Amino acid sequence: MTDKQFLYFADPMCSWCWGFSPVIHRIASIYSASTPLRLHLGGLRAGNTKVMDREQRMYILNHWFNVNEASGQPFNFSFQMPEGFIYDTEPACRAVKTFQALNHKQDLDYFSAVQHAFYVENKDVTKIDVLSKLAAKHGISKDAFANLFVSENIKQRTHDDFALSGRMGVNGFPTLIGRKADQYAYICQGFQLFSQVEKTIEAWF
Repeated sequence: MTDKQFLYFADPMCSWCWGFSPVIHRIASIYSASTPLRLHLGGLRAGNTKVMDREQRMYILNHWFNVNEASGQPFNFSFQMPEGFIYDTEPACRAVKTFQALNHKQDLDYFSAVQHAFYVENKDVTKIDVLSKLAAKHGISKDAFANLFVSENIKQRTHDDFALSGRMGVNGFPTLIGRKADQYAYICQGFQLFSQVEKTIEAWF
């Protein structure tokens, strides 16, 4: 059993995390045997209650253009979020925690599916019906997912992830931390290309 582990802090509604998606999947694939990856939810705008206005839409859209240029990840720039949209990332984060409880081995795949639904398909991933349908595509019963999603246990576990993010000093997403026994090291903070992250990982090893 390895004493090394990657801790990945991200939020499915963080555009730079979407840009980083191919990188983190590549890391998980290459290093899984020696260094398993644990996904933790960041809570970028968890609990936000303010309806998005035009200025906020343009601000976020500008970020999407920047992420697309830096990473090559696809975006639907028609930006068809519904009127009255509230950019609350807690439901999407809670959905990933729900999925983890039901199928921990594929949590990163589900995380990416939520990202793709939001950034490419322009689906409202703050809605339980959208999130449960995505879970169903990964073999999870929609009813089982929906029932667990609204439970107090999953709500608490989601907020525990947010708290862990704070305790670890994570102040931006994506953040990748390496753990060896009881020692921790930042691998990357913010978006980086795989070639950059790989060098840091090899130096950490």
